[in-house]
Amino acid sequence: MKLSIRHGILDYVTFERLFTEAWDYISAERQRLGADVVKQSLWDTHENNETLIYEENGYIVGAASFSFFNYNGNKYFHYLVPTFGENEEGSRAWFYSDEYNKSNEKLKSIFNDIEGVLMIGNPNSPAMIAIQNKVNNGTSAYISLETKTVSEVFGSEIASSYTDEFRVFIMKV
Repeated sequence: MKLSIRHGILDYVTFERLFTEAWDYISAERQRLGADVVKQSLWDTHENNETLIYEENGYIVGAASFSFFNYNGNKYFHYLVPTFGENEEGSRAWFYSDEYNKSNEKLKSIFNDIEGVLMIGNPNSPAMIAIQNKVNNGTSAYISLETKTVSEVFGSEIASSYTDEFRVFIMKV
């Protein structure tokens, strides 16, 4: 398996495939907002922000729109909406692979002045549970994980867009 990460533009057909493949992992948001609202919001975010494309052997397995955010005087890579799907064989094993961890380590070399990664998510969603488990059991490129409320990191205006259970996951690379 060869997993690569690059800046790119996500086309809508690929986005729809990834969204369908990620369906079970965004269940908490679908239940909260409705599938159509979530799908449109994800697409709008991908379309209006920089995007990283994850490819396994040239096949797009994921995309993550991002921005940068200054937190506690340090620059962080802020995953806005990662949309991770399956490889050509229908497997998600790429997400748990050493190659994926190495691609995340490359974020620090691609964006050489970042301290880590920020991600807002529902800690009870399957996607965030998977990320927490990877960091906590040492199978992630991230060396630490801290959680804060959205208002502690982004302020009350942005926090008002989320329900109280959402948290910011602060991961050092």
